[in-house]
Amino acid sequence: MEVTLIQPPKVITLENLQKYIAECSSVVRNKEPKNAERLWDRLMKESYGGKPSRVMEYIPCKLRDHDIVSMYGQYFGFFNEGYYYTTARELLNWGFSWDKILPTVDFTHYSTVKVIAPYFIYGQLSTHNQITSVSHSNRYTESDLGYWQPNEVKAPAPMWNDMVRNMSPIALEDFMKECGVNRREVFARGSDMLQNRIFCLGGYTNNPNAFPHFINQRMRDPHTQLETRQVTEMISKAINNG
Repeated sequence: MEVTLIQPPKVITLENLQKYIAECSSVVRNKEPKNAERLWDRLMKESYGGKPSRVMEYIPCKLRDHDIVSMYGQYFGFFNEGYYYTTARELLNWGFSWDKILPTVDFTHYSTVKVIAPYFIYGQLSTHNQITSVSHSNRYTESDLGYWQPNEVKAPAPMWNDMVRNMSPIALEDFMKECGVNRREVFARGSDMLQNRIFCLGGYTNNPNAFPHFINQRMRDPHTQLETRQVTEMISKAINNG
């Protein structure tokens, strides 16, 4: 399991944002795009109805003028100490042009991390609706990152990846139970839950419904899956040390 902080651009220009978004979106295909500008153009109209891709939510925007946002009845973002915090995707959907969006881009209270973890952890981390997530998709390219191996099975199963690929879900569940793995989330639906995924998570650190809530629920709650707590702790350290 691995967590890496994606560094935001130091100078906010359209070109630098294109490179940053290219890095965020590269997890979908598990490779860096050849041309960030061309990828940007495609992402600007990739969603249903020619709308911007969800990846544009990784660009945080901060507005001071509440009169502007009060014209809109539904908010993606949140208010905090006299400012409205949102993302470029919402402003684009409101009809803002990039010349108006660029001055509002502010990464001060925003973080994005790239994570490699088994699928059952991705499922638990991506459920927070104030955190943006994108994951590798097999629709675009095959990506075999192997299977996560619990400590309990490392000694009895040294050839883990080959073993998992050739076991039925029932046989895999029985084997893991025999080894002392009694956490159903780990082996539910067979090998799919154990397959390592690469994904990005992004959100505001000053939004009580984003990373602060996420950390409290997924790291500090003793009822949370052990491995999920471990990955969330890695995410917290990456953000705080970034």
